[in-house]
Amino acid sequence: MKPIHVSVIAGLSVAMFGAAQAELEGSVHVGINTEYIWRGVDQSSGNSDSMIEAGLDLGLGSVAGWDVGVNVWYASMQNASGFNEVDYSASASRSFGCVDTSLTYISYDYPGNGAADTEELALGLSRELLGGDVGFTYFMEIEGDNDGYSELTYDRSFAICDACTLGLGATIAYDFETSDVHHYGLSAVVNYAVNDVLTVSPYVSATFAEDGAQNGAISAAGQDDELFGGLLVSAAF
Repeated sequence: MKPIHVSVIAGLSVAMFGAAQAELEGSVHVGINTEYIWRGVDQSSGNSDSMIEAGLDLGLGSVAGWDVGVNVWYASMQNASGFNEVDYSASASRSFGCVDTSLTYISYDYPGNGAADTEELALGLSRELLGGDVGFTYFMEIEGDNDGYSELTYDRSFAICDACTLGLGATIAYDFETSDVHHYGLSAVVNYAVNDVLTVSPYVSATFAEDGAQNGAISAAGQDDELFGGLLVSAAF
């Protein structure tokens, strides 16, 4: 799914692990999705395959004032395509008063698929605005071509019961190298806290394809608007 996804463990040195000044914490999750839509593009080549996923996020504490974390994420298409993907990432984030910053290294691996592995750096800025969070992320290609893909996002949460929150999100994606709007996106998720550890999150998302999503380097020719959803179950530790 990856509405919110990502980050390589190998990118952090042993010294950095040793310098972390906090206890290890994080979360694991599993999920099922009606389709695999990534950056507004259907990854199932028109087969409408469902996708299962699993992920692990670890916070490693603070290093020289930066909060450091790593992530691994696995996805597998069901039915016709037989597509598998493993993403690894390492990130560092820090607040500078009015703006939060982040730098993330991402490695995309496609075991047994014949697809070329790729790498990116993600440079992010965010801040609170209008009761929610506004963020901008630019994905800098290391291997492969992404046309200077970037995302402007707005997310806001509302309490709807003692154990439930409703999260709403909007995305505008843009390809800087081709000056094309890639796609627009909307999402809604209900997070139900079963207890202090377990959270169940059904979601629905829609993407609306523009020129970048049909003609760009990371796109599919003839890409159309997409409506999809799924269910994630996560456990914090």
